[in-house]
Amino acid sequence: MILSLLSAGVGVAASVLLLKRLQRGSAEEPFLHHLGGKDLFVGLLLWMICIPMILEALPSLAALGDNKAHPKIVLKNSLAGLSAWAWLAYRSKILWPIHSDSSQPWRWGIHCALASLPGFLGLSMLGTSLAELTGGNSTQEVVTGFGELSWSLRLPTLVLVVLVVPVIEEVLFRGWLWGFLTSRAGFGSWRALLFTTLVFTLMHEPSAWPPLLFLGGILGWVRWQSGQLRYAILFHTLYNAVGCMLPLIFT
Repeated sequence: MILSLLSAGVGVAASVLLLKRLQRGSAEEPFLHHLGGKDLFVGLLLWMICIPMILEALPSLAALGDNKAHPKIVLKNSLAGLSAWAWLAYRSKILWPIHSDSSQPWRWGIHCALASLPGFLGLSMLGTSLAELTGGNSTQEVVTGFGELSWSLRLPTLVLVVLVVPVIEEVLFRGWLWGFLTSRAGFGSWRALLFTTLVFTLMHEPSAWPPLLFLGGILGWVRWQSGQLRYAILFHTLYNAVGCMLPLIFT
């Protein structure tokens, strides 16, 4: 346990120092002044409660069991997220919630991904040690369930988890929520980074919180420094792809 704590501390410190050298300024003009907190609340209800309840009433979903990686369940969650996206786009009259002319070259994004690796590895070790200590599981439910699927079901799940889910989550967290927060008076990018990271982490199961807290911070930092969502989406895509494929490789 002590070794895991040291590894996590050293890994996160190394990543922070490396990312600090890649820091860039990104001046983003607030653009979601007319989007209210009630609009976000309705979007949250659609995403987490209303649409899932409607879809779960369908006979084809009711008989699937508890495997969170089943493609129909992943599709259900994706449709719920899309409903929140559609609602916020309707209320704000904006389809893609980014308003910035600044951008960084692709090599900058690759360097950021490499710089974040020590932190991910250290926190993954810490999560595994905590799970062993408490008798739990440090792996996300969708990753565990992915290994239990038949090969015919793994491909559609992989497409959804790697190509669809990251886009929806980044648009909602680092797009709408970030834009809403930074458009409020006195709520700057640092607070938006902390708040979106916390919300993003809490929306997932507690067993995966240590690496996801770091992931959320990296995604928010990259979105802030680049002024774009594309790098955050790319990082999220890579994280989900590796998370799904590694258990298969080692088993």
